[in-house]
Amino acid sequence: MKKLATWISKTSQQFRSKFNLGERSQDSLPNQVSGQTASGSTNQRWDVVKETLGKLTRTILRPIERFKTKNSTPQQIEDRPVGIIERFNQRFLKLPQPFARFLKPIIITISLVAAYAVLGFYIVPAVLKSKIPSIIQEEIGRKASIAKIEFNPFTLFASIQGLKIQEKNGKPFVGFDAFNAKINTFQSIKQLALVINEITLNKPTVHLAKQKDGKFNFEDMVKAKKKEEQKKPDDGKLFPLNIVKLSIKEGQLLW
Repeated sequence: MKKLATWISKTSQQFRSKFNLGERSQDSLPNQVSGQTASGSTNQRWDVVKETLGKLTRTILRPIERFKTKNSTPQQIEDRPVGIIERFNQRFLKLPQPFARFLKPIIITISLVAAYAVLGFYIVPAVLKSKIPSIIQEEIGRKASIAKIEFNPFTLFASIQGLKIQEKNGKPFVGFDAFNAKINTFQSIKQLALVINEITLNKPTVHLAKQKDGKFNFEDMVKAKKKEEQKKPDDGKLFPLNIVKLSIKEGQLLW
C-alpha cells in the first residue's frame, strides 16, 4: 500500500511538472485580461487532472479493499464496528455466525408483520369508527353512532357492533346489535371479485312512522337518492360481489 501511494504521488508530480500546473504567485500574474484567462484555464486543467487521479486511485484501491475484507482474520472482523442488530445478538441472543446472518431479515419480517397487525387491529377500526357516522350523516342527514368496530387483518373478519341511526327529531330510526362479515381471500383472488363467506346481522331494528304531513320518515332519503342518481352518469360497471351466506337473526320492524 505504501508503494502504491508513493507511485501515485510521483505520478501527480510528473503531471504537474509536465503540464506546468503549479500554482503561481499573485506577483507573477500579468495585469492583462489574457493573462488572467490563461491562469484560469490552467487551474481548470489542474482540477481535471486531480479529479482523474482521484478516480484512478479509487478504482485501484477498490479490489484491494475487497481482497483485504475477504482475507481478514476473525479477530479483525470482531474489531470492526458492528450494527444495532449485531450488538443485540452479541448481548442477548448470542447466536453463532451461521445463524446470525439470518437475524436481520427475520427482525425485518417480524417488524413488518407487527406493523400490519397494529394497523389492522387498532388503526383501521379507530378510523372507521370515526368516519362511518359522519358519512352516514352526510348521505342521509341523520345522526349515527357506533359502539365498537373490530377487524382481524389475518383472517379478514370484520364486525360492527351497536350501530344506531336517529331520526331528525332524535327518535330511533335504524340500528342493529352486530354486523359480522368474513372475507374469503383465496376465492376473491381466484374470481377477481369480493367473495364474502358469511354475513350475519344480529337484531336489526327498523322504525317506520307516518308523519303529520302524510309522508313516511324515509321518503326524504329516497328523493335525495334519486336526485343523486340523475346527476351522476351510469357507466354500467358494478364492482363484483359474491355473498355465499346471508343470515338475519331476531330482526324487528316497528310501525
